[in-house]
Amino acid sequence: MVKFTFRHSQYPIKVWVVMGCPQKEVIPVISTKAIPITLADICHDPEDHDEEVGKAVMFKNGCFLIWTRDLPTTPLTISNLVHEIFHTAYQIRTWIGAPYLTDESEEDWAYLISWLTETIFKKYETQRRRG
Repeated sequence: MVKFTFRHSQYPIKVWVVMGCPQKEVIPVISTKAIPITLADICHDPEDHDEEVGKAVMFKNGCFLIWTRDLPTTPLTISNLVHEIFHTAYQIRTWIGAPYLTDESEEDWAYLISWLTETIFKKYETQRRRG
């Protein structure tokens, strides 16, 4: 399992990233007294959670979760992570009150998705090298 958090310098957000584990293992990593998390909070169908490969969740306090079952090591698992990054970008834009993709906001969207992707892969690579 790889897990880390990071913040944005301009938006009041915190992003948790948990990769390479089943969903049920995410709960002890991110659940706190301030943000109690259940399996129902982080999966589409709590009864069938073993089938999911990723999830992006926005919590009420400006915290966001990106979870993937697998580490991003193949084209498929990388695309699963990028899929969740897009959902997280939408959730962040919703959180700041600018959820719509327009001609005027397209570049902001692109920068946010790039920033999320670069940050996640840099932190993942750092942890991977540490072993």
